[in-house]
Amino acid sequence: MAGGSWAESKYEIPGAKLHLARAGSGKPVVVLHHETGTPDRLPFYDALAERYDVLVPHHPGYSRSERPDWMRSVRDIAIVYRGMLSELGIKNAALVGLGFGGWIAAEMAIMAPLISLRRIWRNTGIASESANCSPENPATNLPPRISP
Repeated sequence: MAGGSWAESKYEIPGAKLHLARAGSGKPVVVLHHETGTPDRLPFYDALAERYDVLVPHHPGYSRSERPDWMRSVRDIAIVYRGMLSELGIKNAALVGLGFGGWIAAEMAIMAPLISLRRIWRNTGIASESANCSPENPATNLPPRISP
């Protein structure tokens, strides 16, 4: 990825290896790409890496990530990513979901409502730019619906 020192690694899950790019330092930000995939180099990633610890995984079956035979749903991807963040020691991360990645981010957020996650959805039909999950007020865990 241009403009920064990006580390490329593989994260192993049962039956596959996922590609992960990481750069920067600071609070963690996970960028979950569109359903069309992700280019290896985007100025947007570099701009984020100037202020944050940015993780850009390639979804299973996309680009340089394999898809295991057992993986069937968005929830499966969310579970894998939650596990990856846990193994990396990341407890609170901002999730930037672009298109399909927004769906994955929403799944990640609802499966762990006791953990505060900041979410940013773009082009997903979800109105909230950022929100905090709250165990005291479960309604804040549900994104508002946008009428077409």
